[in-house]
Amino acid sequence: MALTKVKSPEVDLDDLGIVALQSDVSTLQTSLDTLQTTVGGHTAQIGTLESNVSTLQTTTTDHGTRITALETNDTAQDSAITALQAAVANQQGATTYIGTVNATNAAVTANTGLLDTRASELGRTPLQVGYTLTDTDGHEWRYEGSTLGWVDTGYFGVQQATNSSLGIVKGTATDLGISVALDGTMSVNGLSDALSGKVDKVTGKGLSTNDYDATAVAQVAKIATLETDLSSLTSTVSGHTSSISTINSTIGDIQTVNTAQGTAITNLQTAIAAITLSSFVQQGIIDILTDSASGSVAAFTLNRTPLVADKVDVYKNGLKMAPNTSGQTDRDYTLANGVVTFNTNPRAGSRIWAQYYPAPASGS
Repeated sequence: MALTKVKSPEVDLDDLGIVALQSDVSTLQTSLDTLQTTVGGHTAQIGTLESNVSTLQTTTTDHGTRITALETNDTAQDSAITALQAAVANQQGATTYIGTVNATNAAVTANTGLLDTRASELGRTPLQVGYTLTDTDGHEWRYEGSTLGWVDTGYFGVQQATNSSLGIVKGTATDLGISVALDGTMSVNGLSDALSGKVDKVTGKGLSTNDYDATAVAQVAKIATLETDLSSLTSTVSGHTSSISTINSTIGDIQTVNTAQGTAITNLQTAIAAITLSSFVQQGIIDILTDSASGSVAAFTLNRTPLVADKVDVYKNGLKMAPNTSGQTDRDYTLANGVVTFNTNPRAGSRIWAQYYPAPASGS
């Protein structure tokens, strides 16, 4: 059926849906403001997270400084232990007479293992530098460590004195010299003074020197504590490293969200900018549905698609009809899916038309 274009009636903005469009634009602008506020909140969160990262990095640096200090203390402790060990080794190097071996000098020279066996019999194991045994020929054998072994240090025998002799003195009266009186009695000069300054043997220990004093013992005991502290600090630093990694990851996620929101804002702004009255308002038309109703038909199809589905005015013989709305059935007609259906068939010969703004044609 042909369309007849007539002069457009006075435009009702509410009928055109412009008011609704303006409301939609206002809603979109509100959404834009909300998104911008959200982005601002995320920016504040990023600032807080960056501050936390800076604090953790400062803490990590402090822990690194403490670790360096602990390592320096460990080095000092190692030096102290080395010095103490040297002092102990020096004391252990003193000559200690442990007894005699029932073998000649020649036999011992041929087999120093006799000295090892004898030291073991005397309970002097493990061997210590300075242990000395005397063979039956009066030669003294001194143990000088695993490399040199037993070393023959010489003969220090004293000829037997008799009652008719004047006695024999080896050395001086102050250096443990051996004296033999006329009656044959032998004595060691200065022995009592030497014994008064001796160090007693303690069971289960070497020489009981006090060079390794309580202060040194306490310092060595601190090593285990320092090692524990070092391990704890290392673990703490490792834990902070993991936290920093997690925070950096979170910051990355927020930045990704912000990028997506920025894109959405740009798209929204573009959409708002594209909304203009001219893109929605087209020339209103009078759509003639029939020039003469048959009287037996109640439904009439619109020839165009309305711009706004429910913004259609229907006329019969020049009178504007009232549409059924919200389930009503007592008005004049119902409009659905582009079809006008009257409650009662229009009389034969009735002229029926609709007035509305059609939707833009595709591509226009």
